[in-house]
Amino acid sequence: MLRASFTAWALALLLVPALGVHADNGLPSGPHVQVEGHGEVLAMPDLLIIQAQVSHTAETSAEARREVDEVAAELARVAERFQVAEEDVNASRIQIQPRYEWEDGKRLLVGQEASRQFELTLRDLERYGELVQALSETRLSAIHNLRFDFSNRTELHREAERRAAAAAREQAANLAEAMGARLGPVYRIQAGGAAPTPVLRTESMMMAARSADSDSGAPVQAARQRIEARLTAVYRIKP
Repeated sequence: MLRASFTAWALALLLVPALGVHADNGLPSGPHVQVEGHGEVLAMPDLLIIQAQVSHTAETSAEARREVDEVAAELARVAERFQVAEEDVNASRIQIQPRYEWEDGKRLLVGQEASRQFELTLRDLERYGELVQALSETRLSAIHNLRFDFSNRTELHREAERRAAAAAREQAANLAEAMGARLGPVYRIQAGGAAPTPVLRTESMMMAARSADSDSGAPVQAARQRIEARLTAVYRIKP
């Protein structure tokens, strides 16, 4: 179960008391106030997304493809062993291209290189160490990164948006009252973006999994992550 905490703040940007003058940038012609609202959710991630790659160079494209297919089969067996659902394993199409090297100023054809990208979603973070250890024992060429995520990311972001909207409205109402006016209806809302999910670089983690079998079963030490929402709101104000 995710544990989340919430914070919110708002910043007043503009208070226009002029009447009968049409404002620029789509603002209302009468008195209005423009504020920025910010809301955030702090929650523990419950997903770990692992991105990996296999590449192999051989004399022919058929040989290179066969090697990549064999590694893909190894990966599938690891996923099955750790009960990673079929829909939580994604693989790109195999890419095949000639590989060259430079020697004495000349470009020489080395062979045909086949490559494929994989992405696994781990839902049991307690098995992170075991899974990385198992992947390190396959013929994967590299694990690019690990990325924490949330199974209910949409719900968390919507909550952050609600917090941002509430903070913006509260600030607008306070400003209107301070100016001896009343807050009117909202005129315009412009939503901002959410904070990206942090990416955890894993070259050192994969090396650690290879060299420290005794620690391979340790759960990943995930920290609470921040999901943010920002918006700009314009309210009319009344005398």
